[in-house]
Amino acid sequence: MRGGIRHGRTAAAAAWLVLLAGCSASQTRFVPPEELPFEALDASREELLAKLEAGSGRYDTIRATVNYLASGDLRGEAGDVRQRTYDPIRGGLVVERPSRIRMNGNTTLGLISAFDMSSDGVEFRLSVPAQGKFYHGPNDGRIEGAEDNPLLQLRPHHVLQALFVDVREYLQDARVVRSFAEVSEGRRRFYVFSFIDAAGPDGRLLERIWIDRRNLEVARKQLFADDGILELQVDYDGHGTIDGAAFPRSVAIERPVEGASLEIEFLETALDEDIAQALFVLPYPSGAESIRVGEAAAGPAGSGDAAVGAAPAAPANAAR
Repeated sequence: MRGGIRHGRTAAAAAWLVLLAGCSASQTRFVPPEELPFEALDASREELLAKLEAGSGRYDTIRATVNYLASGDLRGEAGDVRQRTYDPIRGGLVVERPSRIRMNGNTTLGLISAFDMSSDGVEFRLSVPAQGKFYHGPNDGRIEGAEDNPLLQLRPHHVLQALFVDVREYLQDARVVRSFAEVSEGRRRFYVFSFIDAAGPDGRLLERIWIDRRNLEVARKQLFADDGILELQVDYDGHGTIDGAAFPRSVAIERPVEGASLEIEFLETALDEDIAQALFVLPYPSGAESIRVGEAAAGPAGSGDAAVGAAPAAPANAAR
């Protein structure tokens, strides 16, 4: 008797499924190739971490001819946001780890200096000839009136942070733990490492590194503040090989809090060259207004010469 009941219930369920199939409609859609996910390479967590560690110390200096493409968000009194995009600027970039950097660029046709900026890791200097101003002060010093130009909040050390992906400090610190995950974003698939400071009662996210599964190269890094806010996002694209080291063709830097973005397009690049230290010295331009960042502005134009002056230095020329 029980077997008959079980058989009856099975038959009823089958009939119900047939009824549902007959009442429901199905559609088949052709998915065009441009909507399909990109092909993805596979690698283990251990392989990827070893590759990150090996690449962390692959080179210590960069000397390049570049294009700078900048934009920034301007906020109105009513809370509206307008984005300002600046014309591309051709210039030079010289970097030496751990802390030295020099960036400069010229306006159209390369006839007039648009900006010149340097940092030794503690203080920065920024010359803006068109404004007749020379800013100098601690790297994290605030420039008054920068709300009208968010790019004034983008410092040399932000660029230096963006140009290198280095996980060695995390791997050597027992307080830093890491997680690993697969993530999809549109057509792209990534492996993502998260480095977390586990020393306190609550883990603090320090950095995320995204590895593009199309080529297993670093596609993005994100740095986070103590409160978990995203401080810096860097996207890398167009990887090639220079002297045996993987290097991106473009580096796009975002500071979400300030609404400032800077893309650096590398035209000619040399790695691990010997660089004269004079290239990192940005002299005070005669006649410019000297402005000490985070403090009251200095006296009349030219008064900063004694305080911040230096022997003239060669510009940050491009890679040979």
